[in-house]
Amino acid sequence: MMHTFLGTDQEDVKKKVRAPFIEYLRTSMALWQSGSEDIRNLTPERAGEVLSLAFERYYQTSGLFGTPETCLETIQKLKQVGVDEIACLIDFGVETEDVLKGLHALHWLQEKTRGLNAQASRRAAACAENGFHSVASMAVPELVESGSCLNQIKFTSSQPGELLSRNRMLLELVQQAVTDIISRVTQLRPEAITAGNHFLTLGINSLKGAEILNEIQKQFDLKLSHSLLFEFPTAERLSEMLVREYKDHLIGHLPGRADQDKVTVQDLRAPEKSFVAEGSPSA
Repeated sequence: MMHTFLGTDQEDVKKKVRAPFIEYLRTSMALWQSGSEDIRNLTPERAGEVLSLAFERYYQTSGLFGTPETCLETIQKLKQVGVDEIACLIDFGVETEDVLKGLHALHWLQEKTRGLNAQASRRAAACAENGFHSVASMAVPELVESGSCLNQIKFTSSQPGELLSRNRMLLELVQQAVTDIISRVTQLRPEAITAGNHFLTLGINSLKGAEILNEIQKQFDLKLSHSLLFEFPTAERLSEMLVREYKDHLIGHLPGRADQDKVTVQDLRAPEKSFVAEGSPSA
């Protein structure tokens, strides 16, 4: 069963779903805060942060929210791992009129899915007739983590050696700081938190995620979106994003770690932009 709400515009769907779903999470918190501090013991501001993070997690990873086209991708991925039926929970607080309008988009998704299944069955039958015994039941996209590789940092070979070294050094320092924060919050050993570990595999639920995000914001004096832990769900990818977006700011907030590694803040400063997004002109 998946919480479901579809529309024709992604932003409009998220806007309509956010408030009622957060209230839904607030009233069912005993079901999802297991093993973490009781949200009722938090200040209203802190509880709001936790609920916002919980919403982002459910919205991006555990529901059918969006347009028929984006939800079709989710269904195809579920089919790839063996799911053959989905019950859609549509009554979780969204206005009745909006829910009824959303049924039109949900019907489109249902018919599209049936059409793809029929095509797959015909292909399977055709292959069987021609003596082929192994055939994919449905063309599905490759499973990928949320976020695009176009957003990831590239080190370009055209950069001077000293500049390239500073860039890598800064990324390593930021990644170590992020790893240390995750270690403190989760009580996992730092060596157990490898750069590519998905946060969900580390047992990071919404409460722990909110605490991690809060600690990162305090460490680097930043205000960050609650969705970042799901858009960049590993220490490596989150660190790359932070360096790409806040490079000069981060340098000024790593004095202790820079001293520890015998690197001065000035050593990390580069005379020109050091990171480029894939597909962008090199610095």
